[in-house]
Order: sequence, then structure tokens, then C-alpha cells
Amino acid sequence: MSVKFPNAPAGMTVASMRTELKTACYTIRKFRNRCGHHEPIFNNPTLLEVYPLIAKSIEWRCEATRQWMDDNQSVTKLLTRPVI
Repeated sequence: MSVKFPNAPAGMTVASMRTELKTACYTIRKFRNRCGHHEPIFNNPTLLEVYPLIAKSIEWRCEATRQWMDDNQSVTKLLTRPVI
């Protein structure tokens, strides 16, 4: 696991890495499916949790990709605006 996710927290066991990634991927997948099926996503209590889960999962794999994503995204700014 440390070869595939070299930036995972030091000292984290393989089992805990798998559990954390599985939980993150499940939440991300559910969100992606809602978007893909054109279901409403605003006012969803987990909406603010999704971006940090995506960012953490990417960072565990590659810090440069995480930085690129942060530099090119507009999600965090959009989430600060009130929902109509």
C-alpha cells in the first residue's frame, strides 16, 4: 500500500489505510452518482465533506496532483455562496 499511496500518514497500518480509503471512496461514489443522475446535491449534509475526501485521497497518491487540483478548482468558492 505504501508504494501506491506514498504520502499516506506515516505509521498508518494497511488495514486502517484500506478502511479510510474505502469509506472515502464510498462517499465520493455516492456523490458522483447523484451528479451523474442529475439528482439535487445542494442542501445535502455531506456536500462539504466530499471535496476534502477527494483531496486527501489524491494527496495520498501524489502531492503535486493535489496542489494542481487545488490551484484549478472552484468548488470551495462555490460552496461559500448561499443556495438559492
